[in-house]
Amino acid sequence: MMASRQHCSLLKDVEVVMINGLSPWGNNYLIPRGPLREPLKALCRAQIVFIHHADLVSYTELNAIVSTVHKISPSIPTFSSRFTPLFLFDVKNPLSKLPLSMVTDMVILCVSAIGCPDAFIHLIKMIGPLHADRVDFSDHHSINLNDINLIRKGLAILQNRFSIKPVVLITEKDYDRNPTILKEVNDFQILVNKIQEEFIGKIKRTRDEEHNKEEYCSCPSSLNQRVSVNSDAFQYCSVQSFPFF
Repeated sequence: MMASRQHCSLLKDVEVVMINGLSPWGNNYLIPRGPLREPLKALCRAQIVFIHHADLVSYTELNAIVSTVHKISPSIPTFSSRFTPLFLFDVKNPLSKLPLSMVTDMVILCVSAIGCPDAFIHLIKMIGPLHADRVDFSDHHSINLNDINLIRKGLAILQNRFSIKPVVLITEKDYDRNPTILKEVNDFQILVNKIQEEFIGKIKRTRDEEHNKEEYCSCPSSLNQRVSVNSDAFQYCSVQSFPFF
């Protein structure tokens, strides 16, 4: 659940929930014991659900996520999305636009402080580096001088192992949080991965009479209602892209 949904006084035109397909519910516990900001039954307040990183999970896993959502809110429109790498830029020249092919067959150290580093690693491996290693910090972590030393050690190990000068690759989010201190790694090139959010399409359920069934919406009593739910078979439609900021 996005943080803004918990501010009841905040006026909203549409309530949108984005679910991480790689780890939709975490350990099913709320903060601080787990990653959930609200219980799953709060999904009934949303008007739209996006399942992000849908391209990184199997059809069965995607099916299970959508089934959980529709058991709570059977009629909610559900969409899928993914990240697509666009180009790279150098931290020393933020206006540069370098082709993704620049890191093909190179040794890469991926550094990130985001909630889903596995997705970042997957994107980088799609580009085709010779080798990709990683340094993962906790989400929202601000890189400090001790971290810079750790990154330097990792780069030295990779350089000794492959006899190639490695390149640091970071997310745009991490660059925006740490634009100055990253320049402390001045003897290695640091590139930022510019991405866009790609809307894959609406996930549609197709009618299957044999599996047509009824479920209850797990909403507060004032919203609770009996509804008919078709079988959990899905298909994708239309594709479009929009910038990610």
